[in-house]
Amino acid sequence: MKQKIKITSHPSLLSFALTSECNLSCPFCWRNRKTLNKKNLKSAPDELVDQWLDMIDDRLETVHPAGGGEPLLHPRFGDFIQKALDLQKTSPMGKPEIRFVTNGTLIGNWPILLKAFQTGHIRVFISMESSNPDRYKLFRVGGRLDIVKKNIRAIHTARLKTENTLPRTNIIISTVLTRHNVQDVPGLIDFALNSGIDRVAFVKLQTKTDSPKRFEYEDSVLSSSQLSYLRSLIKEKGNSTLSIDFRGFPGFPKNNRLPCEDVFRSARIMQNGDVFTCCLVRSSDAKVGNIYSEKLHDIWHSEKLNEARLKIISGKPGSICKGCFHADTIPDQAERLRQKYLLKA
Repeated sequence: MKQKIKITSHPSLLSFALTSECNLSCPFCWRNRKTLNKKNLKSAPDELVDQWLDMIDDRLETVHPAGGGEPLLHPRFGDFIQKALDLQKTSPMGKPEIRFVTNGTLIGNWPILLKAFQTGHIRVFISMESSNPDRYKLFRVGGRLDIVKKNIRAIHTARLKTENTLPRTNIIISTVLTRHNVQDVPGLIDFALNSGIDRVAFVKLQTKTDSPKRFEYEDSVLSSSQLSYLRSLIKEKGNSTLSIDFRGFPGFPKNNRLPCEDVFRSARIMQNGDVFTCCLVRSSDAKVGNIYSEKLHDIWHSEKLNEARLKIISGKPGSICKGCFHADTIPDQAERLRQKYLLKA
């Protein structure tokens, strides 16, 4: 019996690569790899931004201004927030949701963000490895913890002013956890509890052969005693107002997220118009089209992408999966993906 994929007519999540530039220089960041050509760090031009803004409509579930850099550096960042807020006004579910990742240092430069946190549907992931100023500087080189904390307080104050009773905003601290900052975990949790944070996600450092010199594979390995200590912290500190996650570490509950679900719902558009579905791989194999020469609709329903979807739900990596460290988890995801996206004709 022929297999058919159940997908929407349009991606439900659109990610736009606003910029790959950043105002910080963190030692574990991909920008510090020896193989990186710094000339490739760039921002999207105005004509492309205008094209992207036209793609945002009421079919979308999520708008994600991104790019691998600090999105708040781009002068048109606020245009994406405003476009999403305008659409949310007529949506009973507040769609599309605004989602972005930031180091938190530039939030105060964008008053529209405080408006979004007061009235809109928005989720922000703030990267922060320590709540101690001196320790923070080791990880977020060039940043200032006092400014980040001030911006988080401003977000929390804006949320308290809203009359909306729905859980329309979400503030997450995202922490790369290594042997260098295990001792900072209790302080980060206490800071989150006192600052109106909804979730703290401690994530294992993803290391590769070309990882930055100062952060190698052994940095991501925690001892059994350290892991036991962290598990006890969840029981002690977690409560109804704060969720605490440890992702990628042995002995913790596995994340229910299906990373390879992105091929069924997401399109990520780069500064040169290239389109990918995966958030991790930017190889020629992973590329599924280019909006300068093709319509997004045609890319979304292309033979290459549909073949990749069928391959993944069969439990095997597709050609677009080459080089992705989630590829070896596809067999574990396959059954759940089949239940959600497989039709039989």
